[in-house]
Amino acid sequence: MKRLVALTAALTLLAGCSGTPNRSYDDLLVNGLPPCPSSPNCLRSDDPSEQHRTSMLQLTGDWQTQRAGIIDAAQELPRTALVDDYPEYLRFVATSKMMRYKDDLELLHRGDGQVQIRSASRVGYRDFGVNAERIEQLTGHLKARGLIQ
Repeated sequence: MKRLVALTAALTLLAGCSGTPNRSYDDLLVNGLPPCPSSPNCLRSDDPSEQHRTSMLQLTGDWQTQRAGIIDAAQELPRTALVDDYPEYLRFVATSKMMRYKDDLELLHRGDGQVQIRSASRVGYRDFGVNAERIEQLTGHLKARGLIQ
């Protein structure tokens, strides 16, 4: 019983210590979304590490149409809310159902229909495929809206 209490306290402390990404919008525009950490709980378009790499989103239509579609599609994901809304950058926070952990879903317009995507857990080492599933669900919602062919 003592171990369960200690584990619960440690997990609560870890969740409380997690921070939101501190990104400069100007830096994002120049350098793109940051690479993933070494832990296997993050995916990013064109990440230098093959284990973290996913494809850039290639969307149809103009950016304003794409942007509106991304916002609508991401908000269809369970427990996901828009928290940062800039002209070329969107960040959503997805909250896990059981432990209320926060994950970040970031999208950055790179021009010519290309949108860089990054989905990362804030705490823990593994994500058990949650970030890959989130990107897959978002892609499915964008396809349903005709934004991906």
